[in-house]
Amino acid sequence: EIAEANAAREAGAEELRRATEAAQAASAREGEHVERYRRVEEELRETGAALEALLKEKSKHLDEREHLVDRRLVTSTLSQCLEHIASGQRALAEQVLSQTLQ
Repeated sequence: EIAEANAAREAGAEELRRATEAAQAASAREGEHVERYRRVEEELRETGAALEALLKEKSKHLDEREHLVDRRLVTSTLSQCLEHIASGQRALAEQVLSQTLQ
């Protein structure tokens, strides 16, 4: 009977040791998952901030682009004006400039 009790105690101790090891391993894995989740959250915040900055930059660029003047248009208009002035058609040159400035 004592031998059976000792064997049962040893079996219980072994089972407790295995359960403790399993719990420690699970705790370590949980810690790894928590750390990975924290890194993913941080990366998500950084990505969101970068996206927001890019959207603001794009919006600013589009707003500024609306006010840009096409160099070809300006060159063409000035060329026409010079041609009209050179041919003595100053009134026509003034008309081209007036229409361009509207």
